[in-house]
Amino acid sequence: MRYTGKILGVLLVFVSFSLGACGGPSTDSETHWHNQDPDGDGPLADADGDGDGDAGDGDAGDGDGGGGDGGDGDWSGGGDADGDGEPPPLGIVPSPGQLTFDDVALGSEETQTVDVTNTSDEVVAINDVVVSEGFSLSELPDEIEPGAIHQLEVTFGPTLAEQYVGYVQIHWEGLEQEVTSIQLSGNPRCVDASPLELQFLDVDIGETVIQSVTLNNCSSVTEITAEVWIEHRANMTEDVFFLVDPTTYPVDLEPGATVEVEIEYISTSLNTVTGTLFVETDPLDRVQQVWLHGGRSGTTGPGGDGAPGDSDSDDSGDADD
Repeated sequence: MRYTGKILGVLLVFVSFSLGACGGPSTDSETHWHNQDPDGDGPLADADGDGDGDAGDGDAGDGDGGGGDGGDGDWSGGGDADGDGEPPPLGIVPSPGQLTFDDVALGSEETQTVDVTNTSDEVVAINDVVVSEGFSLSELPDEIEPGAIHQLEVTFGPTLAEQYVGYVQIHWEGLEQEVTSIQLSGNPRCVDASPLELQFLDVDIGETVIQSVTLNNCSSVTEITAEVWIEHRANMTEDVFFLVDPTTYPVDLEPGATVEVEIEYISTSLNTVTGTLFVETDPLDRVQQVWLHGGRSGTTGPGGDGAPGDSDSDDSGDADD
């Protein structure tokens, strides 16, 4: 027992000495840890944020700590001119990307310009350029140098009384093959007469029939005046086609407006009779013709007088002359 007590005493002294030398975990040690890592996300060891362990901070081996956070904003701060966080497009970029042609008279033309820019650092080859019907283009070079701007002329020349919608497609090749599009729309200035032929067939002698022709101002911005009158074939002995209300004309048509022109046919025989409704518009200096035909079923139009809507008797139907 005496020896056992001595052994226990020696052990107690040894344990006490060991604890005093090591000191154990302490408050000072925890504070030193936080000084290394102010944001608490791990071993810092990189006070200047360059990602390299700083000598003398007691933890050079942990240089991957919070200092790496300083580079988070590098990409968005450069190469993004509009600040939307998206990289700028590279290659063929048009400006503007859409063209609208308003109030262009039938048979005339209007031209607008698009800047075509090569925003890449490579030479771009132009393989093909496609444009929709009703529009035409100037030529693009076979190649466009990096940063170069080429002006592309787009011309709208309407021939039909209707809205045109289309595009330009530029097929180009840099690092890879691409297609760049420019949206196009065109609104002609015109008065459209429809239909271009009226037939009054198998009407009993002495009876009266009324039909109408619709005039439509195709323009989106311009008021147009339409003058209307009827002419009969030269060898006819009496008039059989009449405007129902001739005092209505000339008539002013607001942009997009329509008007009905009523035509009365009075049957005096079953023989073939013909006439022409003329529609002249100002400021377009354009005359449209609507063929008027009366008589028996199966009869044809006047030989040699031209087709409906044909002002020069070439049988081609000049709807826009």
